[in-house]
Amino acid sequence: QRSMSYILTAVTILLSIAGATPVFWCGMTYTVKENVTVVVYLDDACNVVQKSRSSAVYFLYVIVSLVLTGRTSREFMKLSRMAEDSTRALIMTNQRIMFIIVSICTLTQMIKACHQFCWVFVAAFKMADLNLFLQQTYDITHYLSTYSAAFSLVVFNKKFRKLMISVKLRDPIPSSVHTKTTVVSIQQS
Repeated sequence: QRSMSYILTAVTILLSIAGATPVFWCGMTYTVKENVTVVVYLDDACNVVQKSRSSAVYFLYVIVSLVLTGRTSREFMKLSRMAEDSTRALIMTNQRIMFIIVSICTLTQMIKACHQFCWVFVAAFKMADLNLFLQQTYDITHYLSTYSAAFSLVVFNKKFRKLMISVKLRDPIPSSVHTKTTVVSIQQS
């Protein structure tokens, strides 16, 4: 049971790494402006491969997340059957909060995956209108998928919220490095 969870967790980490690796064989078009070489664009075949790979990574991440969420929920249910009423209520509350947070994160990753998959169509079929729409909505989908976990934790997890509020910034510690300044006067004759 646990080994499966460890394997799936390792898969999510590897998927995160795989999504960030570049495709080295991609053809790029360059231009030189003021003695600086600038990449103008990637060729369409490269865009299709890059976005297809990115979409696949996102979809696999969502699937693994769903499986891990299901396994965790099942373990919580087993635990709640063994617990007393007050503990059971606490477990169920935590399970509900966890389910909401994971659902939000999975949904935003799925939106990002669909957005990435649309880029495949843009590159493969040269759809200029859809390209413009995807460029305009990229920031929204990117930041939504990036920050949904942190936002969900702040909104739904009381312990996390208290921890964030209780963090006190300390006063700066005085430096222990001292320098000696010497003034030298030079007179010219």
